[in-house]
Amino acid sequence: MRCSLCLSLTVAPANHTVTEERIDEVATSCDAIGVRQAEAESRISALEDDTVPLQARVNELIKSNSDLASQVLDLQARSRRDNLSVSDISIDRAYRTFGPPAAADGRPRPVIKFHRSRDVTTVLSAAKRAGDLQYEDRPLCIVPDILPVMRLTV
Repeated sequence: MRCSLCLSLTVAPANHTVTEERIDEVATSCDAIGVRQAEAESRISALEDDTVPLQARVNELIKSNSDLASQVLDLQARSRRDNLSVSDISIDRAYRTFGPPAAADGRPRPVIKFHRSRDVTTVLSAAKRAGDLQYEDRPLCIVPDILPVMRLTV
């Protein structure tokens, strides 16, 4: 009676070539996977190296965009400081704003452009002293022409 180990040893030489072929196939497959992994790692490394300067550039552009937006806001506010917005009155020689309609009839408010900012403060002071203003039995509102963004901060 032979032991099981002896039986497997005697059978092994017959299957030995098949096993070696399979081992060679697995080794070839592992080598191919290793090559693919190395290529993937090198591509990932190259992409990471490219990402660092791009992220720095994006941060610069975000800061530049923020600075430019604040400059535009400042310039818009400065160009409007000599303007008054008047509602519910007809005025000759005034231009209309291009913003959203504010009046009940859907038309934009007329804006008066003064030559001197001192005149703007004089008119605003007089309107404030007069209290509730009316024109042809309709309320009259005189307010500084301020950007909507600036109104939120005031």
